[in-house]
Amino acid sequence: MMSRAFIVWKHLILWLLSVAPSSRAQVPFAALNRSFTPVGAPPQKSQSNSAVESPSSMLTALPAPTGLWWSSWVQLTGTDVSMNAVDMQPYRVKVLTTGLSVGSPHDLTWDGCGSGSTCIWNGYVRPVTISTGAGLTTVDVESYDDLSVTFRWRPTAGGAVSMRATLMQGMPYITVQFIAAAPVFETILGEVWLGTRPASLTGSKMKLLCSSSITWLIYSSASTTLTTSSPNNNIRATGPSFTATMRLAMQIPRFSIPYGWTRANLLGNATAFESLLDTYKDVYPTGGSVTLGIQSALDSPTGKARPILSYTFTTANMAGGSSTDLLMFSMPHHRNRLVTPAANPTLALTCKGVRGNLRTVVGSTWTLAYPSLPDITWAATKPVDPTYVQPIISQLLSTDVNNGLNGLTRFEVYKASQQLADMPPSLSPNMILLRMLQARTAQIASELTGFNNSLVAAVTILQGRLKTNLALWLSPQSPVDYGLVYDPKWGGIISYNPAKANSRDAQRKNNAYWHHLSQYGPFLYAAAVTAKADPTWGNTVKSAVLGLVRDMANPRRDDPWFPPARAMDWCAGWAGHAWEVGLVTSATDGDIVNFGRWQELSGSAVAAYYSMALFGSAVSDPELMAWGQVLAAIEADSARMYFQ
Repeated sequence: MMSRAFIVWKHLILWLLSVAPSSRAQVPFAALNRSFTPVGAPPQKSQSNSAVESPSSMLTALPAPTGLWWSSWVQLTGTDVSMNAVDMQPYRVKVLTTGLSVGSPHDLTWDGCGSGSTCIWNGYVRPVTISTGAGLTTVDVESYDDLSVTFRWRPTAGGAVSMRATLMQGMPYITVQFIAAAPVFETILGEVWLGTRPASLTGSKMKLLCSSSITWLIYSSASTTLTTSSPNNNIRATGPSFTATMRLAMQIPRFSIPYGWTRANLLGNATAFESLLDTYKDVYPTGGSVTLGIQSALDSPTGKARPILSYTFTTANMAGGSSTDLLMFSMPHHRNRLVTPAANPTLALTCKGVRGNLRTVVGSTWTLAYPSLPDITWAATKPVDPTYVQPIISQLLSTDVNNGLNGLTRFEVYKASQQLADMPPSLSPNMILLRMLQARTAQIASELTGFNNSLVAAVTILQGRLKTNLALWLSPQSPVDYGLVYDPKWGGIISYNPAKANSRDAQRKNNAYWHHLSQYGPFLYAAAVTAKADPTWGNTVKSAVLGLVRDMANPRRDDPWFPPARAMDWCAGWAGHAWEVGLVTSATDGDIVNFGRWQELSGSAVAAYYSMALFGSAVSDPELMAWGQVLAAIEADSARMYFQ
């Protein structure tokens, strides 16, 4: 019985993770409607979340994101020594009040720093800081979108903006705008000039030749002169005050040799890499948007409807030209599904990344096509072995239907949700009976009613228990010790108990927005199974269920109550999947500072998105169903690529 309870999820996830790569043909598709959820207040009661830090003053718009690739830049602030570097694929970058610090990728798994390491480690080493001659003291977020974030710096609080940078993952160049300011590029950590340092550098293209043998290329929209010096045994290049766009790029990733390459291969490509950077130096990204869609079975080369993920980059041209040929690094999962642009051009910048080689492609619109949508199914892919039918029915009638749910509501949110859905990753032995009484058990009983009419009454009892317990959790208006509530500070659904107890890190950091997919996905599955049997009930609780959908995977960008797509980093998006990590502080989340965000439960993320689709099917909401199907397909594809 226990193994039967998980068989649908096992087959679903294995099926999604084992599909073959897509065709490379151009595809038409219909974009998903991202306006199917409401924009009004959710039905969950508002609750103070005082133990959790407030959104950074760097953020000028709420609700604030909690799980984007750049979120820790605005929540973890400090000096260059204390602040974390974000892996932007390929650069390691720090956003500081004093400027922008860019580290060349450095694979620490092959040198003495990483000897004996069991992981792939891209270190923050030999950076170049970008600032202004007058100095910078404040930074904030000017804007952000699906793919990018734009920071702006000022010399004094309330002063005029003197430096601006739009950042996104996969950038071969770091692009900075100087506004009536003198640009400064400075190496640190004893990185001096290789050979005799010239007194100045002049032109619209300049080079910093470092003693480590790293060569930095500097491109400028206007010809200028940078005066060089060597303060503190570093390289400093300072320009005159002007308004211009400048781009910084490494010639080759000298300390991050691509998989399958030798150092000789890499050095031998230095001239070709520099030529490629020269060719595409003018076009830079100013933002980006994500479109999800479905290609119809009629248009699909596989004969099945296919999920589509499209990136559209907005661009500007440093030379004022009309070209929009944007050079960007791609990751393996991108190239595995890219229809356009060409996934493997003859010449491409190549760099070792933590998930495989990064390779550049050229194009301002990317279209990724996934093999097929997951089918909406409630039963296992194979019928129950006839020899087990009667023992299962006996178990259902003699034990499961007679066991109540005593104690369920006293459990922590992740335990309660997983029991209700009957799909926990792990539970202690004394909870086994309780987990057998929930949504999967009810669904299995309904599938077997044709073998024994007594199961009809059993299903009614089990469904009733599910309704009772879901009502206690989904949106209780007078919670005592448990239930889900709305956090106005960050714009999300949190567990009442840790918020009431003024605890930031209780219940697996739920009210700090960790683990929401694995904790709330089971609630969605339990609600979906119950709504399938009683669609009227499903539509009654739909607004509360959509509160969870809006918390985890809000489709809307104009929702004033929740941020869009909290868990799915479109780019973890650059990794193609969701993160389990939420808010971070230096005091309690030190691993994030050192190693970045992570995804520890990819199967739970797939199940959460699939449960959205199931609930959409149960209440006849095709747009919710499609949203869940597409997200599940994308998440599973990246999990197959990187974790399986």
